[in-house]
Amino acid sequence: MHTTLQKELRNILNATILGGNMNHPLAGWWILTILRGNTQNADTPITADFLLQQFNINYLDRDEKPIATEVFKKILDRLTAADMIEKSQHKVREQMHNGTRHIKTTYIYRINSVGLSFMNGLQKAADSQSMATANVDRIDEYCQLVNEIYARDNDAETSRLFNHFGVMIDASQDVLKGMHKLDADLSDLANDISFNHGSENAETLQKLLKERAIPAFIKMINTSSKVQHMVFDLEYSRRIAASKQGKDSIDLDQMLGREDKMAIDFKNTRQVIQASLEQLNNSLESTSNKIDNSVDSVYMLYDTISRTIRLLVREYEHSQQQQLDVKEMVRQLDDLMAHFEDVHFPQALPVHLADDRDEDDPSDLLDAVSLRPVNYLIDNSIRNIATEDENPDVADDTYADSGWNQGLTDFNRVMQTDSAGNAKIDHNLEFDSQLARDEVARLYTALSYDQLNGFAPFGRQVIAVEPIKTSDQIKLHCHGERYSVYLPSGFAVKFAK
Repeated sequence: MHTTLQKELRNILNATILGGNMNHPLAGWWILTILRGNTQNADTPITADFLLQQFNINYLDRDEKPIATEVFKKILDRLTAADMIEKSQHKVREQMHNGTRHIKTTYIYRINSVGLSFMNGLQKAADSQSMATANVDRIDEYCQLVNEIYARDNDAETSRLFNHFGVMIDASQDVLKGMHKLDADLSDLANDISFNHGSENAETLQKLLKERAIPAFIKMINTSSKVQHMVFDLEYSRRIAASKQGKDSIDLDQMLGREDKMAIDFKNTRQVIQASLEQLNNSLESTSNKIDNSVDSVYMLYDTISRTIRLLVREYEHSQQQQLDVKEMVRQLDDLMAHFEDVHFPQALPVHLADDRDEDDPSDLLDAVSLRPVNYLIDNSIRNIATEDENPDVADDTYADSGWNQGLTDFNRVMQTDSAGNAKIDHNLEFDSQLARDEVARLYTALSYDQLNGFAPFGRQVIAVEPIKTSDQIKLHCHGERYSVYLPSGFAVKFAK
């Protein structure tokens, strides 16, 4: 029997060779399929022999030879080691050739959540080219879920919070895939315009920027501070993991009160949730280190938007330069037609050799290899040597005051470090200097770095920095400005002595 498989999925499976056997590259996928379609309550126990029989009868590809027992068991071991399937010893009733049954102990196989998620994810990957899109509804759904989880609107007594977190992560991945597609669409249109000036795609590109790219980028960036706060505040991952074991859960371990297994599941779930938040935060982080190390950075779209805007500006300037002044052209044509009979064109100058070569036909270069060299006369010239007295006068320095001294004074006033070099930012601050305000705001970004060598405001090296989890949002305002800088939370910093 030849089982039909989607072309895109088949190509992925042939490239990955699930199960590790070159002669049977689809064997691993079909084993997962058989396990997914059969339950432990079937009449026939799902042993290795049962799986082998089902594979050789129903799932062999064209020109594929039946798989041997030892080779098949090695593929099963690979899938078990990858934690996609589980095997456990059970007593089963095996039917003999004479129709009777006898009891024996053997390994029973079943697919677990990792295997199911792998199959769903691989199918989703095969369909991603057709399903990838950057739509406003999905972005709005993601933003709504971020705001809901950040505001702690849902308690952890039910699994509602955990379910919403899963939907938020799925939505963020869909949005970032849509960003990739949007980035590719912008690049393709920009490339067409760069080679075809005056293309109608310029208007399409401008519409794509205004209606899709820029609004999508702004919405994603507006969630970055909240995601970062959820990363640093470990209470979020604890509440979300606890929500998985809410009172509406139908998990067997919870219903039977298996505290040890529930504790292990809680620990593993919390680690996965924290890792998912950190990965999402890396995609939204604006530091150069995070942008370079994140494959899904939203700032890749920002770079494409910037390049596209510059291209549209150049295209506009090019179109302006190519515009024809019709009135001026008509005036020149009228002037030319008024005295066209008196217009004389000069005779074309012949191509000639050097003037010092006296040849009969200077335009004939067929004998150029035999011509004599050009004669040059040596001209004696006097070299003027400049002296020190001829140097211009040195002008007075006119450097503008950078405000460094004022910034240092303002910085020391608001930080209020103790004798050990410790300082806290746990309340709103008013500044007289923009430089001091910017340095304090920049110190907050040190929370995202393990190495603090690059943080030394006004020459004072930072050796430690940590968030103050109990503080609220911090407002930084500079006198004379109508806007303020807001930090998600306070922080403590220690300077080197």
